[in-house]
Amino acid sequence: MFIMKTTYVPIFRRRREGKTSYDKRKIVLQSKLPFLSIYISNKHILIQILQPKLKGDLTIYSVHSNELKKFGWKGANKNIPAAYLLGLLSGYSLIKLKVNKLIFNSNVKGFKMDTRLAAVLKGIKDSEMNILTGDISLSDDRINAKHISSYADYLLENDKSLYTKQFANVVKNGLKPEQYHDHFTKVKDNIIKDENFSNTKKSSLLLETKSIDEIIFDSIKKNFDLKKNNLSAKDKELVLKVINSYNKRVKNESLNKDEFVLTKHEINEFLSLENKNIIRYIVYRYKYNIYPRLKLLEEYPPNIQIEPTSMCNLRCIMCYQSDKSFSSKSSGFMGYMKLDLLKKIIDEIEGKIEGVTFASRGEPTLHSQLDEFLKYCEGKFLGLKLNTNATLLDEKKINLLLSSDLQSLVLSIDEKNKEN
Repeated sequence: MFIMKTTYVPIFRRRREGKTSYDKRKIVLQSKLPFLSIYISNKHILIQILQPKLKGDLTIYSVHSNELKKFGWKGANKNIPAAYLLGLLSGYSLIKLKVNKLIFNSNVKGFKMDTRLAAVLKGIKDSEMNILTGDISLSDDRINAKHISSYADYLLENDKSLYTKQFANVVKNGLKPEQYHDHFTKVKDNIIKDENFSNTKKSSLLLETKSIDEIIFDSIKKNFDLKKNNLSAKDKELVLKVINSYNKRVKNESLNKDEFVLTKHEINEFLSLENKNIIRYIVYRYKYNIYPRLKLLEEYPPNIQIEPTSMCNLRCIMCYQSDKSFSSKSSGFMGYMKLDLLKKIIDEIEGKIEGVTFASRGEPTLHSQLDEFLKYCEGKFLGLKLNTNATLLDEKKINLLLSSDLQSLVLSIDEKNKEN
């Protein structure tokens, strides 16, 4: 007997070769924030700011180390001082472009912070913008080229042949290597004083080089300090528990049964939130995930289902809609919710419940007033969701759903009958 052994081969080549972390890539895509990419070749450095798109990222800013020549740079194009100066130039350019939020893209598996990458980030940080970064441990002497000047002085006295060989390109550009530090200072001043940036109003650039857990931890702490006076004593205690959980997570400590961190799906939602909704979301998801586990009840649940209609256009074999005693019009079970009743329900639960799902026995898109249902819910919930079998979706209904305040759209793909 011959048994064939099959091996699963991932679709994406970069995943197969272990080069790209698609979990990180997914977070970048769903954050919808522009991200920073830094490429270092044998001779040059390239910095790009890209807007993530499913069909291919869109480059919104790019700068090559050759651009430093416009500011008088005669040194190498890929060393630490050049990386810092290019980061500084990028920072001022991004301010001018009014880019106010940015993440650092490190989708590569096994990514490690290179000294030149750190120098680029330090340059952006020093462009007088408020940047949130991890610790950048890089000495000033290495950034401002003092170490190169000192080394050149040493070689000039002790090994002129090595001096000539090692600094041939720099000398060819008209720079004495022992004057590298003074030259760096001059070029840095040229960038800072450039007329293209001198009248630019300084704004805030948020550059995330931390782990996702650190970003969430810092964001919750910051917004809790701003919002804690508006929270009930119970919700304050709850948020402090989450902060403690993330503190332990950042330190790689194990969590207990009642401790909570966001799932991948929730992280994607979290990264798209406005600051004013972050604490609301943490309270909502804690109650949604942890309260059932601890068998805790409040006056209102964290999530409810609203059935716009019990009517359905399908009779799926696993559904009670296939039972004629239920789905026939004469059964007394079928009908459509009136808009006034929907408004009464929403008015009662607003501020008490964060999750609302339009679903249950029927197909919501059958309701002729679905647009008014969605409009009345706009801006009132953090977890507005709709379930549909998608068979009735035409261009008009698709545009209605996409332009609404829905955070999630669930498509149910089931067998219509025994034959299909």
